[in-house]
Amino acid sequence: MLPPDPVGVAGALAAGARQFGSAVGVAVTGSIVAGAGFVRSSHAAWAVVGGCDVAVLALGLVATSARAREAAARNGRRLTPAPGRPDQVPAISSP
Repeated sequence: MLPPDPVGVAGALAAGARQFGSAVGVAVTGSIVAGAGFVRSSHAAWAVVGGCDVAVLALGLVATSARAREAAARNGRRLTPAPGRPDQVPAISSP
């Protein structure tokens, strides 16, 4: 179990990044659609949205590589409670 401070910071960063990405996405898509008529330019906006989807998919595949899965398993073992002491989690040390 992590202390509440780092968990709160991680949650705040994730929420802030999500809000920033949404705002930028709406601004970029809106500026494309406002360019040369709604119907004609909406195709370009959908192409941008599709390109962002492909980029997120690629990042997800990279983040779930064998190296990332090994790191997650290693961290899971480090955070497993000590035998006979379920209330105590071992101290996290640098690898």
